[in-house]
Amino acid sequence: MTRKNEAIEILNGKYNKLKRQTVDSILNNQNFYNPSVIDTLPRELFSQDKLDDATYWFCVAKLRARFVAYCCIDNSAKQAVSVLTDNMDQTLINMHFKKLINLKNSYQSV
Repeated sequence: MTRKNEAIEILNGKYNKLKRQTVDSILNNQNFYNPSVIDTLPRELFSQDKLDDATYWFCVAKLRARFVAYCCIDNSAKQAVSVLTDNMDQTLINMHFKKLINLKNSYQSV
């Protein structure tokens, strides 16, 4: 839980060097982080102008969130998937759907 909270706090913070280090850590250890951290990652990649990577990780975040939600007995967990998309930066969502070729490639690689 501490790793998750710390990663989200850093990615939502203002220290760019620390953000880059955290992004590298998440990318190199992605299985250590839960969907809420992976959900925060695309926003930071987008802010670094890494649009294809942001699109890819947006897809990964949604897929992982759906997987976790469907494994839960509590039906409210399924509602969290739409919250992830609702909280996503609208610019990233628009870019995500405008680049349908990249979208197709992102889903195939996920």
